Amino acid sequence: MYEKLLVVLLQCLSPSFAHAITRVALKHFPGFVGENSFEDPILESRVCGLHFNNPIGIAAGFDKNAECVNALKRVGFGFIELGTVTLKPQKGNPSPRLFRLPQDGAVINRLGFNNKGVGYFLKSLKKAMAQTDLPPLGINIGKNAVSRDAVSDYARLAAHVSSVADYITLNVSSPNTASLRDMQKVEILEELLIAVKAAVGSDVRIFIKVAPDLTEGAEVNIVSLALKHKVAGIIVSNTTIGCRESLHSKHKVEYGGLSGKPLFKLSTALLRKMYRCANGELVFIGCGGISDAETAYAKIRSGAALIQAYTSFTYHGFGLLNEIKMGLVQRLRADGFSSVSEAIGVDAQF
Repeated sequence: MYEKLLVVLLQCLSPSFAHAITRVALKHFPGFVGENSFEDPILESRVCGLHFNNPIGIAAGFDKNAECVNALKRVGFGFIELGTVTLKPQKGNPSPRLFRLPQDGAVINRLGFNNKGVGYFLKSLKKAMAQTDLPPLGINIGKNAVSRDAVSDYARLAAHVSSVADYITLNVSSPNTASLRDMQKVEILEELLIAVKAAVGSDVRIFIKVAPDLTEGAEVNIVSLALKHKVAGIIVSNTTIGCRESLHSKHKVEYGGLSGKPLFKLSTALLRKMYRCANGELVFIGCGGISDAETAYAKIRSGAALIQAYTSFTYHGFGLLNEIKMGLVQRLRADGFSSVSEAIGVDAQF
């Protein structure tokens, strides 16, 4: 009840101000959120050589500066993805740049990689790591808006964070940085993967985060490149610039990336397609539109070894995480699975 009341109060504030207040509270008072103790052995898995107590992570975007890591651990996430972080600090796009669409269970953002830069990020993260053991950590990296050499930005960033990251995500799919999505093109993406691999070595786990609205055939090319360059996996997906026609909110006309419930079908269809293309040789993280146990379970059955959410927590609070875990346990047992890993991809067979 305490948390539900806080969520209601935060909804009365502008989304940017509510997010800022939440981050400050979690940074300085990690106990601001209750410790989530619900876990079940059926949710445990081993992915990319890492142990996960449960498959549910917080997506990049919530904690861009690694300031809330200890609080997010308390909440009970199976893993945490931080960022997007850039080499140099940047303010991002002008305000207003974050819009709630409550009738649609969605958010539109055009933040533009606002963050304090990798120097601050690493200092903050190392402080958190010294205080407690953490679940697996992903670090999401991107180029500065004014960068003249995007590939160099990513390679240098990867080198900076490789010693503290359990995996590194190459964010080449945000719609809010000019020309960033062009980096999903075969020739540019291959150059990027070669440079990043050279910078960090072959042992560092690399994920590529893709857009849900890829052009026809692009998903096959990206999977082929991922296999060729031995990346760990693909995150499907980032926000979409489409899916506006069914929305009801007045903010549906705002430019930016749409996240939340309307993204679920599009991102899950792409997940199934890419999972089939990979023929079991890549790990997939399902992201986009997860709002309850049913949608989380659908992502897993569509090929996701791990799943991420963000927008739904802004509407329902972190208590939703417990509800999703419990619902997953019920569904897995009802379907006769003894572990969450057994359910991966059962609805996306080759």
